[in-house]
Amino acid sequence: MWLVAVSLMFGQSVQPKPFPIPPDIKTDSGLVPLSHIEVNADLLAKAIRQRLAFATENGRVSLDDFLFTQLPLGDLGDGTLVKARWGSRYCGATGNCPFWLYILRNGRYEQILGTPSPKGAVPPYDNDVVGWAFSSARIIPGLIIMSNAGGGHQFLIRFSLRDGRFVEDGCDDLTAKNPDAEGNWFDASQVNIAPCGK
Repeated sequence: MWLVAVSLMFGQSVQPKPFPIPPDIKTDSGLVPLSHIEVNADLLAKAIRQRLAFATENGRVSLDDFLFTQLPLGDLGDGTLVKARWGSRYCGATGNCPFWLYILRNGRYEQILGTPSPKGAVPPYDNDVVGWAFSSARIIPGLIIMSNAGGGHQFLIRFSLRDGRFVEDGCDDLTAKNPDAEGNWFDASQVNIAPCGK
């Protein structure tokens, strides 16, 4: 149970910070294999192939290595959130995998999640957003990515839509209250929460 602190000086209630993990957060089980996509599959595969040129053999990208879901993005229309499948060669040892958010614009898929790559940059891109779970706001376009930061820390990174891209606008650092037990990162009673970097 959360406690409500009361400020006597100002006579106002100070609400405690709500648990930042939304109830609809999803892992791989909440996504669909990209090989099942029915519209513009070749265009999307081309975009992913260009993104992963450093890690492919003979330029080949297997859509079975990726998962996706469609997200409504307000004025941008529908977007396609793509995540590398956990355990694929594109994921790291901590379980983090790259996420990309694509919109179809002028006949090609454009990646709009995170800071854009420097002009002329070649892969691997250092600014890919990585994580293992996600949630999206359905009314106000927004996105949350949970990322394993190592050392018993999980980062819950919030992204919001600005000037046609989803950019980071906040981060919470979650640590287990009992690091020796196998807990649930999605359970408010089992984690401590602080701003990232504090």
